[in-house]
Amino acid sequence: MRGIFCMVVGLAMAAVLSQEPEFQQQYRQRLDGAIGVLQQQADRFDADARALSLTRDQALDRLKANPDPVAIAEGTQRQTAFERLARLTHDRAELEQPGFIHRFGILVRHLDRPLAEATVADFVPAAPLNPEGLFFASLGLMTGLLVSGGLVGSLALLTASSRRIRYRPKPSPHRMKL
Repeated sequence: MRGIFCMVVGLAMAAVLSQEPEFQQQYRQRLDGAIGVLQQQADRFDADARALSLTRDQALDRLKANPDPVAIAEGTQRQTAFERLARLTHDRAELEQPGFIHRFGILVRHLDRPLAEATVADFVPAAPLNPEGLFFASLGLMTGLLVSGGLVGSLALLTASSRRIRYRPKPSPHRMKL
């Protein structure tokens, strides 16, 4: 029974982790879309700044220095958008590097939360028919076997300590029979 449980959990983890390459591909598509939108906004802002003979930073400084709260908020939002664009562009370049283990590490360390949540919400699983998918399926199987084996072992220890073996004392040879 213990082995069957461990195998079921291991196979479930294999199925889940084998979807990592597909998640990464769908995440990259969303990442490209976000970069495209942010780049269009940045280009428009830069063109407006150039029309006033200003650099991006000078235009942002003017917005932030303006006493109007709307202008200040706009300057802050633009600055945040430019920073996000730079971060997402850097992350996208990193995700193009060879080696799926490297890309997985980059994805884990630099995951953009709004993009990841949107990707999970619309995620469509795919069958892993490449070395990357098989690697993550194997990793999932091993993780599932280890986790379930640890759970089963812990439960066995807990239940074994609660049903202690009781010994009856042996009759003493020094007792006299009457």
